[in-house]
Amino acid sequence: GKIGMDDEIGQYIFNLPSEISKITLHQLLTHTSGLKNYYDLEEYRRGFYDIEDIQMLMDITTKYPLEFTPGSKHKKSSTAYLFLAAIIEKITGISYQEYIEKNILEPNEMEDSGVYSWFDPAEQKAVGYLRNERNQPKEAPEYWGAHAYGADGVHTSIEDLVKFNNAFQSGKLFSKEAQSLVLT
Repeated sequence: GKIGMDDEIGQYIFNLPSEISKITLHQLLTHTSGLKNYYDLEEYRRGFYDIEDIQMLMDITTKYPLEFTPGSKHKKSSTAYLFLAAIIEKITGISYQEYIEKNILEPNEMEDSGVYSWFDPAEQKAVGYLRNERNQPKEAPEYWGAHAYGADGVHTSIEDLVKFNNAFQSGKLFSKEAQSLVLT
């Protein structure tokens, strides 16, 4: 059937706590879900290198109560993108990374763009640094922190951003109805 913005995420992702399962797609997209941002979770930062897939990161985030009643406030949360990526995977049967590559990057000849994880090799990858107790620089995943699970891991070029914009403006990426919704 057709996906609706009022669909609850529990329709697509099973075994969620009931308060999370009732969050709508619209609330995820508008940052009104109440989901705690996983970047703010010590468990995420401490266990960053051990996260192997989207399910592991969802398991971490679903341990925490909502910060507010869905729809009552606006607060950016990367966790919303995580759930949206998981829904894309559930509906399509392929990884979020593969979906983006096949449906956005390849059809629009965005050859300088991609989706990758911290563990994937990438040319000219920029990594943030912190200083350790001896004032020596050390890689800091909270500044790079890319897992290809919806909120992170996209790289592009100025040329590909122009291609993306052209595809968006021409209606090649979304139907006119969806494009209108995105811009509202």
